[in-house]
Amino acid sequence: MLENIEIRIGFFYSLLYSNIDHGFIKEDEIDGQCEKLYSILSEEEKSIIDSDSFKSRIKDHFKKQETPPTVKDDTITSWIQTAWRKSPRIHWLSYKDYLVSQGKSYLIPKIDVETAEILNSCKNPSEDEDKYWDRRGLVYGHVQSGKTANYLGLINKAFDTGYRHIIVFTGMTEDLRRQTQERIDEGVTGRNMNNLSIGVGKFRKNGFNIRSATNIDLDLSRGAIDHLQNNLLHKDRSIWVVKKNKTVLEHLIKWLDSQRNHQGTEKIKGAPFLIIDDEADNASIQSLSKKDFEILIEGLDIRDQDEKELSDEDERKLNEAKEREIKAINRYIRVILSLIGQKTFVAYTATPYSVINQTRDDVEHEVNIGKKKYMIEEDSDLFPEHFIIPLEPGNGYMGLLRMFNQDEPIPVLTNITDSEEYARDEKLGGMEYFFPRKRGYDYKFDEIPRSLQEAIFHFIVTIYVRKYRGQNGFNSMLVHTSHLTTKTDYLAWKIDEFVTQIRNLIIQHDPKMLSGFKNALNSIVENSKNPILDKYYGTSSYKTPEDINYSDVLKILDSTENPFEIVSYHSSTRNPDLKHHYHDLSYRSNSDRKVKVKNYIVIGGNRLSRGLTLEGLSTSYFARNSSRQDSLYQMGRWFGYRNGFEDCVRIFMPGDQIDWYMDIARLEQSLRKDLMQMNEPGIGNRILPRDWVIKLANSKSMASLQNRIHPCDPLKLRHTQKTRMSFGGAVERTLVFQRDNEIQKDNFLHVKSFIDSLYIKSKLSKVDEEIQGYNYGPSKSNLNFEKVSPEEIIEFIRAFQFHSKYESTFKSVAKFIESNESKFNSFSVVLKQLESNTHKIDMYEDWCIGDHLIHAVGRSDINKGKESDDYEIGAILDSDKDNTFDLINSENIEYYNQLSGSDRTNYRNLERDKSKKGLLIIYLVKGKIVNTEAIIPAIHLTIPKIDNEEKVTYIVRKKREKQLK
Repeated sequence: MLENIEIRIGFFYSLLYSNIDHGFIKEDEIDGQCEKLYSILSEEEKSIIDSDSFKSRIKDHFKKQETPPTVKDDTITSWIQTAWRKSPRIHWLSYKDYLVSQGKSYLIPKIDVETAEILNSCKNPSEDEDKYWDRRGLVYGHVQSGKTANYLGLINKAFDTGYRHIIVFTGMTEDLRRQTQERIDEGVTGRNMNNLSIGVGKFRKNGFNIRSATNIDLDLSRGAIDHLQNNLLHKDRSIWVVKKNKTVLEHLIKWLDSQRNHQGTEKIKGAPFLIIDDEADNASIQSLSKKDFEILIEGLDIRDQDEKELSDEDERKLNEAKEREIKAINRYIRVILSLIGQKTFVAYTATPYSVINQTRDDVEHEVNIGKKKYMIEEDSDLFPEHFIIPLEPGNGYMGLLRMFNQDEPIPVLTNITDSEEYARDEKLGGMEYFFPRKRGYDYKFDEIPRSLQEAIFHFIVTIYVRKYRGQNGFNSMLVHTSHLTTKTDYLAWKIDEFVTQIRNLIIQHDPKMLSGFKNALNSIVENSKNPILDKYYGTSSYKTPEDINYSDVLKILDSTENPFEIVSYHSSTRNPDLKHHYHDLSYRSNSDRKVKVKNYIVIGGNRLSRGLTLEGLSTSYFARNSSRQDSLYQMGRWFGYRNGFEDCVRIFMPGDQIDWYMDIARLEQSLRKDLMQMNEPGIGNRILPRDWVIKLANSKSMASLQNRIHPCDPLKLRHTQKTRMSFGGAVERTLVFQRDNEIQKDNFLHVKSFIDSLYIKSKLSKVDEEIQGYNYGPSKSNLNFEKVSPEEIIEFIRAFQFHSKYESTFKSVAKFIESNESKFNSFSVVLKQLESNTHKIDMYEDWCIGDHLIHAVGRSDINKGKESDDYEIGAILDSDKDNTFDLINSENIEYYNQLSGSDRTNYRNLERDKSKKGLLIIYLVKGKIVNTEAIIPAIHLTIPKIDNEEKVTYIVRKKREKQLK
């Protein structure tokens, strides 16, 4: 019933949208229209959703969606709006109708805005038709957040706007390829393997005929290649779902090569390709041994020299670099790209750590495939040099930052504590008693741990609750404790035994067994009332059964309509020594025949670690570790949308792994936050893809794990180095500024707003009259403010538009202050003012603080008369009169004045370190920019040394000598 309501809401949204689009109704009439539409619902449907919730759900579709803050190369020009006006949009509109029919209309507004920005960052396929072009980018999503739905939208829009051929690289396993193929059949081609209309095909009347080289049962083969030999000369479009497999990629290379030869061109021309690399950090990225990396770097440096000056030894080393073997998947993808003359390559991933830390630099390579040689061009690795687009999940997403948030986590985590009973075992303590990771130890226990039993109770009750709510889809439970098949098999066998035991005891009306189910139901009832869950998902409106009895449990376990199955999910299905023999996991039909909706407990390892979607996943039991951050994050199959049963979601996990995920959440949040801040629209210090760095550790717990955990495969980080930064005791100042009136005016207004806010908060500090007469006493002209919080300083720095020379440093300073916020006493702020006050701020309105009329200071431009984009001053003086007002008082002024030179400086630094007070001095420099007077704010920041500081650690790409020039 709930699924039907979702479809109804989607249909009503489409109806309203169409009427608004054609001018039949106005947006301010939506409320009244919603009330009319609600009256159409049946009484049964109205019992599921009330009028206000119904109205709210529809109006949510009309909320303005923000364009993601793209990291984009300056050469990219906007083209999508013009192209969109000319396009009939047949493929996109049919995809929208398909989403509505699936009850997923809530995804449409978001996908529409995001795919418009992604496509706008891709090359216009109708431009430069006679030239070769190559554009590369990255779409940075979240695990299980709808990336596939997003790129299906992108593909449909790409066909509408002129792209002829689409290649989608999927995961490395056949089940991932099949899953992607099914979704593309439904969301793009509209036909299944029997050529029957499915998905978008039921809504699309016209449009292009899209030929598919593969189907759900058939991967890319020699036969499929022969079938599509003349495709580039045909008016039809084509789509290729290609597994990242050496043999399969070879088939694609041979087909592309035949098209190139048929055209008689160096590369395929006149046929724009969009190439999507799904899970782009999996297999596609080049991984290098230490020796291979050293050979490559030496070859790159030699390549940059004049050929005439190369010695025989230089030529030998360069040839060695060219002959170095590239890993197969990376090698073949690059050969594919080298054969296509007009292409956009878009990488999709939720874990971009290796993608953005790879390099494009490489020497050319010769690749042998069969009896033919292909050339990989130099500097052609898969780095997303033109754009990076971070996607934010929808409001209903249950993700890393909500589940593993220390401040306000949604209540889904259950700490596995029963292992403490077995901690006395000297060889295998804690969870190791049940699930040993040490070599030589197999699983061996009489019955599964109590926590796993409780997880199974919870899963069965969730099935019961969802049926009560009218949700009739698949239900899944994930169990992941090891990557080894033998251990997965043993655990599946023991779980099967336990479920059989449940059934037998329920038939016998065992009260103890039933109490486990009643406890699980009570937990869901309480969770539905939790204010945090209700805040995000509106769970308080969910209907939940009051009780559960023996027959309710038995109906679930014995159902023939919705079978309850336990699946050991691995690739060694033909091993005769296995104890558990059921391995079939299927959520959809392989043909036009429908499959039964089932309830699965899935026990698996690496096959569950990436890409695969477990439909209706409510219960996860996870006791597996990894030495890689991206792997741990990708193992979280529990992330995603759980519409209508968010209160049923549970993750059973040991405490140490909960801590690991909390650290990963902080790192993920930091990475996205930095990217957003550095690329907000209108900010002058926007970064380019090549300048983005990964921040690693900002917390004690993660720092303690750094020797054991890496952001990704270390072999993919050969082009990087780890840098730990401390700013304790640092002095940072700005002397170079953008020669841009708008930026300087914005910075001045930012300073004015900041100082005004400090004055309003009564933080203005007057210098003690007793010490004003001393030679080295504080200035009485300056405006001084005390007890300014670190948070206010961080906000000031992050909103200030620094010259590119300083932007990275000050962003790092802000992060350092944030990471050590509790260890600072406070900050002091000085607005520098001279006694003479000769430089008026006369290009703007007068600025007064109390009875003080604010003036500027004079500094000459070193670059005056030169062709320079920079305004540069020689110095801003760090004088005693400016930097001591919060340190020197009547008790120490006489001693301070007796000191001289470095002794006085050392005393001042010591006092600042003891006080734990930072100091920000702001100078308003009056100067001319492009013949116009302007106020140019300059910054001088002093950070005290602090104890037990938390350094900010980065992974950054190494730059070779040529790049540093």
